[in-house]
Amino acid sequence: MKDRQDIAAQSARLENLLEARLGARRGSLAERTAKLGRTLPRSVRRDIATVAEAAQLSGHPKLSLRIDPDRVSKATRRAERHLRAVDPGYERRGRLLGMLAGLVVNLGLAFVLMLALLKWRGFL
Repeated sequence: MKDRQDIAAQSARLENLLEARLGARRGSLAERTAKLGRTLPRSVRRDIATVAEAAQLSGHPKLSLRIDPDRVSKATRRAERHLRAVDPGYERRGRLLGMLAGLVVNLGLAFVLMLALLKWRGFL
């Protein structure tokens, strides 16, 4: 019984961190991780999957015997360490700068193509 409560608490802590740090608000722990995809490193995704599987198995009396509490707690600590290091403002700025860089490149290409067209048509 104690392990089941511990696993539920660990799962809830990871869900809160995913929501606060990366904005994943909907779904279970596994769904949130899948939605984030490559935003998270492979090792962190694997650790979160371990915790999500343990949370799912903890509801079943016989299957809960398959859970290794030490492995789950280590996976939780590693995932929490990574998620606490994530700066939401930095992530937001990075997305914004990436979007602006793409916009500048596209506008530059459109300008060059327009100049080439004007030159080809004899207006320049």
